[in-house]
Amino acid sequence: MPKKKKVQSPEMNRIYNEDNWTLTERMEPEPVDILFTDPPYVTEPLVDDMPMWEWAYLRLAAIAGHVLKPSGFVITYAPQAHLPDIMDILKTGSTCGICTNDSPRLNYFWIIQSINSGPVIKAHKWNALCLHKPILIYQKGEFKSPSRCFADVLRGKRQKRFHPWQQSIQDVIGILDRFMMPGQVLYDPFAGTGTTLLAGKLLGMQWIGAEIDENTYKKAMNQLSQSTFEGLDHFEKVPE
Repeated sequence: MPKKKKVQSPEMNRIYNEDNWTLTERMEPEPVDILFTDPPYVTEPLVDDMPMWEWAYLRLAAIAGHVLKPSGFVITYAPQAHLPDIMDILKTGSTCGICTNDSPRLNYFWIIQSINSGPVIKAHKWNALCLHKPILIYQKGEFKSPSRCFADVLRGKRQKRFHPWQQSIQDVIGILDRFMMPGQVLYDPFAGTGTTLLAGKLLGMQWIGAEIDENTYKKAMNQLSQSTFEGLDHFEKVPE
């Protein structure tokens, strides 16, 4: 009987232009300390007969079940309109059919509010002005607090240079600095233009990401070529 060909594990400190589940399957189980991402919020196109945002958060939960270390964190932006559904998905989706391992489920940890610094967006259906973005934090398995105290309100600067959905790198650096230590592993399965990965790189983490769109991937490669970043003094001091 022929031997099964061993799949080569992906290298760290790289972004891959491929499907995030394909990349995840090539990774060893539970190598990741923090999974920080911003999945697509849109409803269309449908994926597997469900809205794209629903599919994306199910995929995120399944990926977390495979790659996160015990007590590792999932940190993700989430739209207000679908917040209850997304929280249910993160709690139960790590055991959905996409992921076949028997890893512990994700447990709610906290919510961080990122104050919008740019133009105010109106959610017309709800007649609501969106003045902040929720950032959900879930933890895999047993509770363990981060090593440093973190603030649950952030006031990062608006950034849309590379992509209209791009998030503030100040937000990401401010959170990673409190939840991670240099040398730990950061994974962004919806890497976009690489903002999260760049933050991890600047803070001395090991990092890896997936971006399936080729044009967006090229923008991420451009952004990840940076080795310095001005603006780290923008953050408010947080007590230890």
